[in-house]
Amino acid sequence: MIRFALALALALIGCGRGRGATPVPAPPPSVAHAPRPTCAGTACAPGQFCETRFKGHDADLDGRPLDQTRCEPLPEACQAQPTCACVAAVVSMTSCEDDHGLLRTDDTP
Repeated sequence: MIRFALALALALIGCGRGRGATPVPAPPPSVAHAPRPTCAGTACAPGQFCETRFKGHDADLDGRPLDQTRCEPLPEACQAQPTCACVAAVVSMTSCEDDHGLLRTDDTP
């Protein structure tokens, strides 16, 4: 009787042979855990966008080299809903793209 009960219990839970158990598929990769796009090798913080400036100047007034591409804070008006349309209304630029949540702008002449 004990052997029968044990065999029945093993059969019901599919122990040892993989029977009776329904395989559970792995969850899809999370977008939240995907690597964030970078801005000239730097990961911009939330609330920033990647700006590339083509002003034609290689150095500032003190002779320091200018970073043409860098993370900049989003305009105050765009914090709640950062979109290219919002940033374009505030920042001087010629193009903007949304690169998986990172806005990239430039002022190419």
